[in-house]
Amino acid sequence: MSLILGGVLLGAAMSYYQKRQQTDNQIAALTEQKKIAEQNGRQAKTESLVRASQTQMFGDLEETRMRRMNQFQTGKMAAQMGGSGAVAGSGTTWNVVLSQKANNETSVNNHKYSVDTQIGNMKYEGQKAHDSWMSKANGFDQQQQFLRDNYDQSMLTSLVTGGISGYSMSSKADTALTKAGGWGGIQKKLGFGPTAPVESQISKAPTIGSGSATIT
Repeated sequence: MSLILGGVLLGAAMSYYQKRQQTDNQIAALTEQKKIAEQNGRQAKTESLVRASQTQMFGDLEETRMRRMNQFQTGKMAAQMGGSGAVAGSGTTWNVVLSQKANNETSVNNHKYSVDTQIGNMKYEGQKAHDSWMSKANGFDQQQQFLRDNYDQSMLTSLVTGGISGYSMSSKADTALTKAGGWGGIQKKLGFGPTAPVESQISKAPTIGSGSATIT
């Protein structure tokens, strides 16, 4: 009976320890994964905003350069026409200047549209990556929270299942021990312990002074 009880207690203790260690490791791993996912999400969004800001800055510089260049070109054209006797603001020649100004403005607008599109795409991709990482972080958080909420129940279940397993193994061992005649029977089969009664061993010992002796 003591063997069975010991088996039950040992099985329950081992199962509880293993389950607790496994669950604690899972919670720690999920907590770390959540932390990393949140960091990656924030980093992805920050990097996209930085790239967008840089693109906006370089885009503004390019727009300024384009406007100055366009102003210089149209001013040069107007000066050349004035030198040739054309009247500024009227005539076919002046229409060429106006047309050039319109083309220049169209180029600037196309540039601005291209920059705005790039910035929009950068922000969108950054937000998309951020949301994806945060979704993963939320999943890790839900998993570790589930383990925490069911921690006590899980440990109790491990105790019961471990005890049942220990009972099954120790019960079989106890049955085998009984059939073998207990620990003494096992020792006898293995060749340990006395093989004959002590009285029998003493009776076979030689007696001091027995027999006859001849003195010469």
